[in-house]
Amino acid sequence: MARHRVALLNMTRVALVSALAVSLTGCIVIQQQAPENSGSKPSSSSAPTQSAVASQAAKTSAKQSPLTQENSAENTSWESTIATVKGGVAKISEVKCDGSGGNGTAFVIGERFVMTAAHVVEGASQISVEVGGQTFEGVTVGLDTENDLAVVRLDSRTNEYAFKFADGDPAVGSEVAVIGYPLNEDLSFTKGTVSGLNRSMYPGESGPGNFIQTDTSINPGNSGGPMINRRGEVVGVVSFSRLDPNQAGNVGTATDGLNFASGVSSALPAAKKWVGSPESGLMDTCDGVTNGSASTDDYSEAMPDEDAGNFFVDNTSNHPESENIRSTFDFMGKSINAGDYDSAFTAYSESLRSKLGSAAKWSEGLKTTQWMAMQIFDVESTSDSSALVKAALVTEQDSNDGYEGQTCSGWYMFYEMVVEDGYWLVDSANTFEHRGPKACSDL
Repeated sequence: MARHRVALLNMTRVALVSALAVSLTGCIVIQQQAPENSGSKPSSSSAPTQSAVASQAAKTSAKQSPLTQENSAENTSWESTIATVKGGVAKISEVKCDGSGGNGTAFVIGERFVMTAAHVVEGASQISVEVGGQTFEGVTVGLDTENDLAVVRLDSRTNEYAFKFADGDPAVGSEVAVIGYPLNEDLSFTKGTVSGLNRSMYPGESGPGNFIQTDTSINPGNSGGPMINRRGEVVGVVSFSRLDPNQAGNVGTATDGLNFASGVSSALPAAKKWVGSPESGLMDTCDGVTNGSASTDDYSEAMPDEDAGNFFVDNTSNHPESENIRSTFDFMGKSINAGDYDSAFTAYSESLRSKLGSAAKWSEGLKTTQWMAMQIFDVESTSDSSALVKAALVTEQDSNDGYEGQTCSGWYMFYEMVVEDGYWLVDSANTFEHRGPKACSDL
């Protein structure tokens, strides 16, 4: 680590290629309107042995699920299950104060409530929910970024199918399916099997996590949708796909069959809590006062000005260690741009360096890569010596080294950082929601 310590203290400026002027934006903007009255608290489902989020619709709506635990999974076809539950799957869209945004999937859990993934709505100022041919305005009333879960309250009631939850996480090897709106396309259904349980969000994270691993196909836009068993019970909430960090640009490409959902053992208690006691202050008010969470899909501020000539890292986090973390990325990017891959490699933790093998092997796809600009949006402590960093990164590279032939790429990254020998080092690098970067030409 002596090399890293000396390099950090003696970083020099490196001339770079001309910088970009690009803007990554989302879609669908809608005016938020919080409901004046949340209405009556829903009551529990009528199924005697079925755990479910409270819903008055369970008592009154003919569209409430007829499936019960007495129905054998083996005797229920996927065709009939999907026909029963698909009416309760919603398309959810959000917009942030800067006009950026995106969309994902949600599912009805009560007359006035839908559940989705936290990263779909985190930092949103306006939320729109489309279900049953109607469009509702929504407000976030529950948010758990650690388990990637959220509940949104609708501005009026829906009578669409309200999902039931399974009593526990599915067994490894059991069949599951995902329903949602991948890539903003029409409602889609994919099925697969459970590959593992108690997985963590970040590779190498110590201790068991609350995520289910599956080989079920998941694409951007599926996030927040229900993962169900053959009976139609929710066993998880679709969250993310794992990326391989040992790829061009050093930020990863999607791996095959490594997809994850937040397990029902976390989702059900959260849903019950937020439906019973909705929280407030979770939406961005666009007046400079937020809920303390960074926007999760805002790339625009990471883009360099047209006259910028050097790689730079902009830091907008107020975390006390954010400047030290910024210095690590500044050093890493400038080292990559200078072709000093041995030095850049020391910005990784000992554990990640061991996984990647060697600087020579790691840098094979980086020979033409230039880091153009980065912005650190948020730093969250996960322990006294570790932190989660949310950042946007722009890279340029030859088409042979770029993701899907891209020569200019915009990435939204989650970095897990750890302290070793007194310095913040990268312990893992993953994208959230997006399987890869957006080509600058598509921005």
